[in-house]
Amino acid sequence: MVPVEYDDGYITVSGYTCKPLYAKSSRSFQNFFINGRYVKSKTVMAALEQGFSSFIAPEKFPVCVLFIDIDPERVDVNVHPAKLEVKFSDEKRVFDAVYYAALSALQGEDRTA
Repeated sequence: MVPVEYDDGYITVSGYTCKPLYAKSSRSFQNFFINGRYVKSKTVMAALEQGFSSFIAPEKFPVCVLFIDIDPERVDVNVHPAKLEVKFSDEKRVFDAVYYAALSALQGEDRTA
């Protein structure tokens, strides 16, 4: 696993992602936690996959456990009855943070098994 660390003062992204060699054929190994709560987020998922896009085949998906900390006032958890899906007040900024966190983690590791 490759450590992920990113903080821009608005959002903090930390955790681990896989080396490109270990990408999977489904998204079921992607785990996201926003302010400590397990969630599903299309924005975060898309950003992670975009960060990996030049490192893995299009039919593969990165494995990760990412913890995202953001001001709770900037997250709407009332999108889904089980509170699994979230919306952000600034989707682009969240996307960029996760994208750059993944990209910098991958560029910093040696890509060997």
